[in-house]
Amino acid sequence: MLAIQSWTQRGAPTPPGVAGTKPLRREAVAFSGVTKIALAPGAQLMREETVVADSARKLQARAAQLAPNLVMHNVEVLIWPRSAPNSQQKAAPDAIIAQVQSHLTRAGYLYQQTARETGNHDKVREFVAVSRATKRIVPGFWMATDEFLLLGWGSFGPPDK
Repeated sequence: MLAIQSWTQRGAPTPPGVAGTKPLRREAVAFSGVTKIALAPGAQLMREETVVADSARKLQARAAQLAPNLVMHNVEVLIWPRSAPNSQQKAAPDAIIAQVQSHLTRAGYLYQQTARETGNHDKVREFVAVSRATKRIVPGFWMATDEFLLLGWGSFGPPDK
């Protein structure tokens, strides 16, 4: 999680057009590539290689603890900025998490929070979602900061034939 921690220490993603800054690569998305569920409004898929690679390593280690023979099928890192450009509204982390959990449940996943850490500025919640229909395990983590809510998760299961 070092890349994510260093990323949070650098600050939140910078809106395009702010002088002297380089925005992190991301794109707006409505559905998850990992779980195929609808996402809470405002979701952005991270394309920053160091953040995605670090998340993949963390999720691979977590999946190995759950079941050593699982294969990683897909990983994604999503963010919800706490304030959107040209808007005073802030994304409410608990409401977004609840909405994603609800969508997972409706899609047939069992969702269980497995750990919770609280630091000075960051709050991290680890979870596992399991789909009996697809025989996939989706370990993931939520990280809330003053600037954004981040969801890192991946789909792990038996090797595809």
